[in-house]
Amino acid sequence: MAASDSYDPWFDEITLRVAQDATEGQGQVVIKSADGSTVDVDSLEIPEGLKNLLKVIDADGGGVVDDTNVRDAMKMFTTMKAMFGTHGRMSHIEAEKGLSLLKTLVSEKAANSKEVSYTHMPDCVQDVMKEWDLDRSGSVSVLELSAAANAHKKVKQEGRVMRRIILALSGVILLLLTGTFILSYMAVDLAKEMRGSSDGVMKNNNGEVIKTDSSSFEVHGDGTLVTRGGGNASCPANSTCRGGAPVLQVAQAKPGKQLASTLPDSVFKNLDMVTLSDEPHFLQLKIMSMKRVQLRSSKCGSVVELHTQEGVLTIDDTALEADARLADYLEQAGMLHLLGSGGLFGRRLQQGFLEGFFTMLEDMEWECTSAPLPNPEDLPLNYRAKLQVFESVSATQLSDAVAGALSHIFPGLENPRPGFRFDKTSGWPYLTWTEDVLVFPNLRVAAKSFASHPFQTQLDITKAGARAFVDQYKGVGHHCNLGYGPVAQSLGKLVSQATNFRLVGLKPEGGRMLRQWRMDVSGSMNDTASQVMTSWKYLGKIILDYYDVDTDPTGVFEPGYPYRISAYKDPMEDTSGNFNITVQYQSITPVSEMNLRGALEFFNVTEISSPCSLDPLQSGTADDDLKQEIDALGVVSVAKVPRIDPWEESPGVVKWVADKLSTEGLNGHAASHYWNTMAFHAPSRKKLADSFNAVIVGGDTIVQIGWRVEHHLGGNCLVGILLATLQVQYSNSSSSLPGGFLSIKATAVGTVSAPDAGASMNDDVDLEVEISESSRIGGFAKSCATKEGTVTIPLSGLDFTIVAVVCLAEKFDHVLFTMMFASKPDETGAAFTVATISKKLGVMDAPQSTRKLCEESCSEFAEPTASV
Repeated sequence: MAASDSYDPWFDEITLRVAQDATEGQGQVVIKSADGSTVDVDSLEIPEGLKNLLKVIDADGGGVVDDTNVRDAMKMFTTMKAMFGTHGRMSHIEAEKGLSLLKTLVSEKAANSKEVSYTHMPDCVQDVMKEWDLDRSGSVSVLELSAAANAHKKVKQEGRVMRRIILALSGVILLLLTGTFILSYMAVDLAKEMRGSSDGVMKNNNGEVIKTDSSSFEVHGDGTLVTRGGGNASCPANSTCRGGAPVLQVAQAKPGKQLASTLPDSVFKNLDMVTLSDEPHFLQLKIMSMKRVQLRSSKCGSVVELHTQEGVLTIDDTALEADARLADYLEQAGMLHLLGSGGLFGRRLQQGFLEGFFTMLEDMEWECTSAPLPNPEDLPLNYRAKLQVFESVSATQLSDAVAGALSHIFPGLENPRPGFRFDKTSGWPYLTWTEDVLVFPNLRVAAKSFASHPFQTQLDITKAGARAFVDQYKGVGHHCNLGYGPVAQSLGKLVSQATNFRLVGLKPEGGRMLRQWRMDVSGSMNDTASQVMTSWKYLGKIILDYYDVDTDPTGVFEPGYPYRISAYKDPMEDTSGNFNITVQYQSITPVSEMNLRGALEFFNVTEISSPCSLDPLQSGTADDDLKQEIDALGVVSVAKVPRIDPWEESPGVVKWVADKLSTEGLNGHAASHYWNTMAFHAPSRKKLADSFNAVIVGGDTIVQIGWRVEHHLGGNCLVGILLATLQVQYSNSSSSLPGGFLSIKATAVGTVSAPDAGASMNDDVDLEVEISESSRIGGFAKSCATKEGTVTIPLSGLDFTIVAVVCLAEKFDHVLFTMMFASKPDETGAAFTVATISKKLGVMDAPQSTRKLCEESCSEFAEPTASV
């Protein structure tokens, strides 16, 4: 118990006296422990006060103090401290006040007191009790409580009487109002002079029909409606009446209004015609039908198309555009000066000259709101796209293109090679393949699947301006090479880097509305060599059309998503051959961002068979960084697999695929007549195997290959000459190069010039390369050499560097010798190939089951191929 500032012994006296009184007359009291043993309290050597306290704890008077008695006593004191004390402590004064109040309450109850003290109650209760304490004694007597109760009953009784009086008065007022209404209605009805019957005829009280007349018009006997007071015509017999009141004339009102797509559909339903007026010309068009088209690219979210007999008029907010047919009609009407250009739906029509006329017009408009789509170069990345690509076979004649799509290994096969198709309209062949593409900021990885390589996929990796190709087979990346690729495999990259797109218009297709954008691909090649080649028209002008989705009701494509990319040569600029590539997007799905390793693992490339190699023209920092990042996957030793080339029909590659198909069976991707023949036709398989295992017999050891490039366009001539000498050594070793070569050494000398333009290379070409069976890295041997020379164009003032390249490279079933002229790579590492020529060495001859040194005559002068 806490000490008090002013000690009052009252509590001690009370407690001690109570304890003393409680122990008087009490017999023996023992303490019982938990194990059952007992101890007499009087035998304990403790003060008498404690003995008396222990006897008081025996509250039930049983003579035994056990755990129950102790717990009850502790609970009692704890309760007192909680009720009477503060903060878990109890002073003497607090105990005194609590016990005094408790004593008072108990004594009042025991004495059946007629007074209720309220001074100990809360203040809010005291305020109420004071109202009943008439004598302000601090307590309320029974008489005072009885008087308060009687007063409350009286008030309730008076309230019930008052409610009854109010209800009675309300009923009387309602009755009076009802009677007043009925009397008023009857009085008005009695005062009527005419009434309407059920058939709508007005009659008076006598039942006669009411007649009406007009102060302005009257009807003559012949049924004509004329003005009143105009006089009656008096017409003699057998004469024409020309006098009399004028007959009333009526006309349909057609209010005019400036046309806008923000007018509601209910207003456009009443549009009857439009007029175009520009003195002295006037044109009126009857509206046949109309429709509203939802477009994100419009100014207000939708446009209205008005169909007339002369064409379609499109309204976008207040802008008007005429389609080609309507524009021709306006030109014939002499209103060509009102037409502009640059419209999304046709030719723009100048505002202020056109007005619409309505059979009924409501003065209301929608709010013009729109959520414009981003331009292609502003599209967010981080998505996965499934593509289908179509590329026409490049040739000047249809017969040459068809021959390029058929098998040259076994000419008897009439069906096209895997992946090739023929256009149903023109018959022109094209190659098609699928792509699974991951696109992220600064990273694009495309997994390409070709029907000619059913067991492999080619990964096209673009990062920070560098580009690498990796062939995936069973979780391993093969033939990793950093270089440049053809435009056919670069359209996605061109779009992502484009900055010169212009919007051509909107085109409906398959229920979707597409935006068509256009860019000049050759215009984006800004290096010096490209400018020179373009000025000579050596580089064909390539046009790229990009389509993205404006609105797709099916929900497959989100607004702004790419839909199709088409690249083609402008036939007015370049007639050197057919060039047409189309990339069709099939689906686009947002994905989380990945790094290069994550993207490669996504496409099942976790290791590589050999370190990445760099093309001779690749020397940028970005190329080195990309090479190191791919090489970090780790090199694993695996069997050799072919390099993917969908345009090439190499007998060794065909044999490798056919062997896989014969053991693993045809699948959906490879099930074709071509692969059925190669995999399961015994004579064809035997010829492939015999030619693959054959070696060259009696081949030349020294071969010279001459190459002259002479290209005439626009009055300019570019001439390049190289003479290569090949020194060949043969071997019967099982590890020899394809065809039985021990080694091949090539020496090339020559120069390049442009005599008509006064340009020439300042240093002659002198290059040497060599490969052997012992120079392989990662299963394949390769050697390249380059020579730079400056070409000066005096008239244009341009200087640029030409690079001559000579390479020997081991392929899966042959050796490839290549000579090339190219511009020097610019700061981005991109190279532009001017011309190239290739010779295959140790080539398989499947029909003859042999090999020969060169596919064609080694010494003939061959025309080069130009590529971008």
